This record gives sequence, C-alpha cells and structure tokens, in this order.
Amino acid sequence: MTGFEPHPRFLVLGRREVTTVDALVSALLPTDGGLPAGDTLGLTEAVDEQLWAAAPTLRGEFMLALALVEYAPFAFGYWSRFSTCSAETRETVFEAMLVSKRDSFARVASAIKQLLAIVYYTNPATWTVLGYDGPWVKTAKPPPSAVRYAQLLSEKRGAPA
Repeated sequence: MTGFEPHPRFLVLGRREVTTVDALVSALLPTDGGLPAGDTLGLTEAVDEQLWAAAPTLRGEFMLALALVEYAPFAFGYWSRFSTCSAETRETVFEAMLVSKRDSFARVASAIKQLLAIVYYTNPATWTVLGYDGPWVKTAKPPPSAVRYAQLLSEKRGAPA
C-alpha cells in the first residue's frame, strides 16, 4: 500500500478516500424515488468539508474508517475492494458490517452511516420532498469554518475566492 495521494478537488480526502466515499453514497443513499439521488448532491464535498472542520484526531480516525470500509469485503467473503464491488455487494457488505459482532466493523459502519445521513438530509434539495420548508432563519449565515473551507477550496482550484 502506498502513501496518501491528494485529490485535486478536495482539501482532506485523497483519491482513494473519494472513491470510497462515492461508493458509500451510492450504496447507502437514495438513487431513485421521490428523494434526490445522493450522488447528485455533492455529498463527497460535504464530507470533505466536515472532515476539514473536525479535530485532527477525529479526521485521522475517519480516514482510517474509510480504509476499513474499502477492504471490509474481504472479511465478509468477497474478493474485491468496496469501491469496486457491485452495488448489491456493497449493500450486503455494509449491512454485514452494521450487525457484525466485531465491534470495529459495527462502529465504523454506524459512524459513516450517521455522517452521510447528516450531509444528505441537511441538503436543501431533500427538504421539500420531506415536507420541511427550511429553517426559520431564511438568510443562511454559514459558520466561519464553512467560509474558510470555501475560500481554501477556491484557492486550490485556482478560482477567485
């Protein structure tokens, strides 16, 4: 296994982690029906932003959790990495992780599922379908971390802030 390879579009997630998060989004979030597809809402970017704002220790633990998910299929009898499994196998492996007697699998799966649910359901595109008319305060005031993240990402991509 080689070292971390940065991704040109993200501040925290590397190329491998982006592939794993994309696979998780497609496995765990809606892809049809009334709710918007998770992979159309920029959730990988939202995960990257949340990790950027997190404490370094938590960020590192989450990166390790993504590595565990990426190689978890081998522990459950599938001979492929999570990101290269079929959609059906991804769902099967993730469900097996959630109910696993091996504590590390269950905790990692639960934490990842919670983070993805948060970034999905806080996206305004999901609100009207759920019957939520949005926050009472209509003019959003992003936290300083979100403003700084957007500025750094813009600089990284070479666009004006």
